Amino acid sequence: MKNLWLFLAATALIGFAVVGFIMFFGSGHQGLYRTYRKASYSSVGEKIYYEGIGSDGSPISFTRGPHWLGRMGEKGCVACHGVDGKGGFPLMMTSTMATDITYDSLISGKHHRQVEGDEEEIPYSDETIKKAIAQGLDPSGKKFSRIMPRWKMTEEDLNELLAYLKEL
Repeated sequence: MKNLWLFLAATALIGFAVVGFIMFFGSGHQGLYRTYRKASYSSVGEKIYYEGIGSDGSPISFTRGPHWLGRMGEKGCVACHGVDGKGGFPLMMTSTMATDITYDSLISGKHHRQVEGDEEEIPYSDETIKKAIAQGLDPSGKKFSRIMPRWKMTEEDLNELLAYLKEL
């Protein structure tokens, strides 16, 4: 009986190792990890949102954020907030839910899923959206959690991304 448990435990560990290896090194594998790629992008802002690639063609660097961002083939906003920008699902390896970052949601002040007793949210403006992206600050100046990357973007790229958020 002891050997059976050892065998099952070893098999489970090997299985987890194989899945982890595939997820880390084979990020394009659709069955294990979602990847978002398009053959072409309609704007620089859309490319930033999907791939984290700036107007100069190079990856946009960031501080903080999930440790896997950029290693698993996901480098842009889409990795957490989804294709439609509405979030709503837990981020990988956390209990944090991605928020709705569609422009209409942000400017209305209803981008978080509110529960009774939560404080009223302050609506975002174009400038506070840019601060959220680059500095990790909400409209009241409160810092976001460490899970939200602080993107080191040029003003041009921030404007391009903001324009794309308005299209979502």
